[in-house]
Amino acid sequence: MQGRRGLYAALLVAAVFAVYARSVFAEFVWDDEHFVRSNLTLASWHTLPRIFLESTTSGAGLKSDFYRPSQSITHFFDLHLWGADPRGHHLTNVLLQAATTLAVFFWLSTLAPLEGALAAAALWALHPLQVEAVAYISGRGDILAVFFLCAGLALSGRSLILTFCCAVLGLLSKESLVTFPALLFLHDRALSRPLRWPRYVPFAALLIVYVTLRLTLLNFHDLLNFNGFQSVLTEHKISRLFTYLPTLPEGLRLWLWPSDLHHDRAWQIYASLATPRVWLSALFVAAWLGAAAFFWKRNRTVSVGLLWFIVATAPTSNLVILVNSLFFDHWFLLPGLGLALVLAQVPILTSRTRPYAIGATLLLCAACGTVSQKLIDTWHDPVAFNTYLRTYEPHNTRVLANLAGALAERGGLGDSEESISIWREAIATEDHPGFHAGLARVLESQGDLSGADTEYRSAVQMDPRYHEGWIALAMFESKNGNHEGARQAAERDLLLFPKRAEAYLVLAQMALEQGDTARALAQLQHGIEQVEDPRLRAGLEKVRARLK
Repeated sequence: MQGRRGLYAALLVAAVFAVYARSVFAEFVWDDEHFVRSNLTLASWHTLPRIFLESTTSGAGLKSDFYRPSQSITHFFDLHLWGADPRGHHLTNVLLQAATTLAVFFWLSTLAPLEGALAAAALWALHPLQVEAVAYISGRGDILAVFFLCAGLALSGRSLILTFCCAVLGLLSKESLVTFPALLFLHDRALSRPLRWPRYVPFAALLIVYVTLRLTLLNFHDLLNFNGFQSVLTEHKISRLFTYLPTLPEGLRLWLWPSDLHHDRAWQIYASLATPRVWLSALFVAAWLGAAAFFWKRNRTVSVGLLWFIVATAPTSNLVILVNSLFFDHWFLLPGLGLALVLAQVPILTSRTRPYAIGATLLLCAACGTVSQKLIDTWHDPVAFNTYLRTYEPHNTRVLANLAGALAERGGLGDSEESISIWREAIATEDHPGFHAGLARVLESQGDLSGADTEYRSAVQMDPRYHEGWIALAMFESKNGNHEGARQAAERDLLLFPKRAEAYLVLAQMALEQGDTARALAQLQHGIEQVEDPRLRAGLEKVRARLK
């Protein structure tokens, strides 16, 4: 048995590397800038403890309620091992996916025949839904959460202390693991363990402490309403249920037929049960729960798998807390473990059907791997990724803005003109200060200084608290010799985000051009106290050299 288990584990690791190895050559995309590249909290050991006290993106000056210290620690080590080379960061994701696949396999093997666990783990790991978590560096929170969950459940029969540690680390990897106590309870029911409530007390206490902290000391923005504004979902809470119900059959559909996987999927708000999609989804959920009840005494593990699929969607359901979207494909990775649990129970091990089952599993794995590899290519770089997204979400302003910015950064023949066109399209759809600042940067690179000045000022006038606009304006004014304007804009930026190295550099440069070396030194020294940035130290050394 142990020999077969080791062989199957090796096969799973080989399959993961065979499918996902090509993702190593991709670049940083989407939220990687905020989670990794420009996150000053990850700059040094001195600043690292702040990951336990601040939101995950606070080091990049972005307000959010993401709280994922376990994930941040992995990014910290990646940055210090690989620096700005994305290949090392992607390699870590692939390694983590291999480890998570093993955790899924060992967990399933506690609840199913070994061959069933192998088939289910392989199909789960190679499924195209996984690409978003593996090929997207910032998506590793999903991988880590599943790893700690499955490792904890697999160890729950041996050491409850280790399971508790896994629960803590999982909860610090992704918020969706608030479901850990419920999923542990379901896991125990699948094993028909005696119902002993004291077993769950530590996990319930952990959940209470976590929720209390998140609602108080660790409530960084507006935890109960991510968007921070009133809407149909805040005014008519029953609409949250009607909007949530259709996500369940759609999530199942993505596992069964992943024909249109794409990040940042648009989703309609439903305000009435009379809407056909809503009541049909309600019937689907009722039938699903009916099937779970039917199998409860016939095959408890199948029943648990069906219930798992529903329970695991609770954190992203928007029923209690309004999160950052109505539907994301990757939200169904955790619920998909319930489907894997059901699949592992399929009676495929009789001598008569075994060859057919093996053949079908191999074909499905090959099909999933092929589709996943093609999908990985869409995550290769920001232009390819956002161009792909635009085919599905042509009016999504964030996609438009990311594509326009990526084209401008690439700077190829015709890229700047296309970038300007897309920025104007985004502004026409949603008048956002960031879009004006993005357009201004492209106009500046094209030599249209008057147009750039207008757009920079539009950005900060539209939202005086938009610190990205103030630093962009400060650098623009500095380049064009407007010392006073640059100083004012840089100081305004530091009031909003005091960890901006660029602002201290602008202020130091303005002081030097006015012959005030002492003030330049003071600005650079103050900047070093606020943020670890080699540019500030290099600037300080240059100024000191001028004094010698």
